[in-house]
Amino acid sequence: MKLLVKLKNKFNALPMNKKMHISFVLPIVLLLGVLLLGMGSLFESLYKKQINYSIERANTQADAFISNYLSNLRFIADQIKSDRDIRRVLADENFGNKEDLGDNYREFLTLSAAFSSIEIAHPNYRIGMFLKDSILYSGNYHFFFPESDLFVHSEPVEKNFYTMLKVKENNKDYEYLSFITKYNVKKTNGEMKIYSVMSQVDIDKLRKVLESAKSVEGALMYLVDEKGTVLVHPNNRVSIELPKLQEYKAMSLVKLKDGAFYYTQRVMENGWKIIGLIPKSEVKKQSSIVTTIYIAATVIMIAIVFTISFVFSKYYSGKIFALKKRVNDITEGNLSVINEEVDSSTKDEMDELYNNFEFMVSEVKRLMKEQYRLGKDVTRAEMRALQAQINPHFLYNTLDLINWGALDYGAESVAKIARDLGQFYRLSLNHGSAVISIAEELLHVECFIRIENVHYEGAIHLDTEVYEDIKNFACLNILLQPFVENAIVHGIAEHPDIKEVNIKITANKLEDDIEFHIIDDGLGVDGEEIEKLLNERPVGGFRGFGINNVNFRLKLCYGEDYGIHYDNVKPHGTDVTIKIKALTINELEEALM
Repeated sequence: MKLLVKLKNKFNALPMNKKMHISFVLPIVLLLGVLLLGMGSLFESLYKKQINYSIERANTQADAFISNYLSNLRFIADQIKSDRDIRRVLADENFGNKEDLGDNYREFLTLSAAFSSIEIAHPNYRIGMFLKDSILYSGNYHFFFPESDLFVHSEPVEKNFYTMLKVKENNKDYEYLSFITKYNVKKTNGEMKIYSVMSQVDIDKLRKVLESAKSVEGALMYLVDEKGTVLVHPNNRVSIELPKLQEYKAMSLVKLKDGAFYYTQRVMENGWKIIGLIPKSEVKKQSSIVTTIYIAATVIMIAIVFTISFVFSKYYSGKIFALKKRVNDITEGNLSVINEEVDSSTKDEMDELYNNFEFMVSEVKRLMKEQYRLGKDVTRAEMRALQAQINPHFLYNTLDLINWGALDYGAESVAKIARDLGQFYRLSLNHGSAVISIAEELLHVECFIRIENVHYEGAIHLDTEVYEDIKNFACLNILLQPFVENAIVHGIAEHPDIKEVNIKITANKLEDDIEFHIIDDGLGVDGEEIEKLLNERPVGGFRGFGINNVNFRLKLCYGEDYGIHYDNVKPHGTDVTIKIKALTINELEEALM
């Protein structure tokens, strides 16, 4: 118990990446270790079952081949007994007693011809029959054998039986499995005579059949008759002592003087058995190979799991450590440091947590900057308010006096300027309202252009293409004039070589939005100039209402999807897009409340 507590305390004290690493690897290693303990005996058992299954299938096939050979032996013997020429010669009452050499030779030729025709039809088999030793050709050992050999090898002739016979040919001994059957022949004098007919197959053919039934290297295959006599054995294991033929289960382990073997057998229809002896050492060897492969695979698997868990634990714990470091930095008041080593391209919970935290930090920084800027704007606005304690009506009345005075003296140009300037300021101030109709906003721009044309001697040309139904919608006050002013100031005003400037204002309704385009044919602006305009601060005078201010008011009023966009690049003039919602004056005033 104390040991468990001690291990638990040590585990709790580890860093997060090591805890994750151990949590990934330890269960898999323990599971593989438990499996490995039982794999050795399990693999040996499975391998034994597999061997037994393979041998059973092979023995079934061997049984079919051997049974076919035995069936052919019986069929050939029946052919011999049904041959008319052989029966005619054997039925002669003087057969076997003729002393004339010519008669014996004619009998031999007749019988040889009959046996030859049968043997030609069955080239893989030998045939023959046993005759009295006194017959001259009974010892030729091709088709005819002396009866004395029959009784040396086997049983009374009245029974059908199989036996092993050795035949010497070309000074070499050949061993055959022989089927011997009785052949009852009725003599011409009415006497019944019994002969023995034989069909044979080479033992090597049966041995090859048994060899093909081996499914394990070193296995020993035997063919045993119903009495336990070994008929076919492996070439190199003649003297092995087979176990007694009691019923063994599949893959029973038996101890012989030659070693330990697993015993298998298949009982054929005639009572013979195909017996297999599989060396235990070979089974152990094969199962140990499988076990070794399993151990190697287990070690490789553990190594792979160890590596993968190490990489992933380091990867995920790295995000936790980065977040912890970020929190510590913020606690110390450092908002600007960002850990660039953290991969935030994935979409798991840790990435979402880290990204949301970074978003909150950026929002805090933005709000702090905005608060600082607003504080400065408030101070600046207070100063302007103190400097502008002039009643707007006093300005309007003064401009009207100038207008009428100029008319009295016949100064039409001065009167026109006074009228345009008065109308310009009336629309600019708009009785303190931030909402104006698009028609009035266009009139505000036209007044500004007329005043500027007095200075530039009519070099500024304004073209407006706005449908009447669009003019009835509302927009923010002083929306278009700053951009027209910029086209003049950054064009003809700054570049004396520019003789005139053309400005075109269009408006189109796109579903629930209105999109303005203010296009001029000046020198255009580049990316840095656009960035400067969008971040420019108000500077007073006609340019006192900066582009940045307009963009800020639009997003504040309509949302982040609305505002100003520059589509052009040098030297093709300037094309400013202003996007607002299509609202009436009442709807826009309600939105601003």
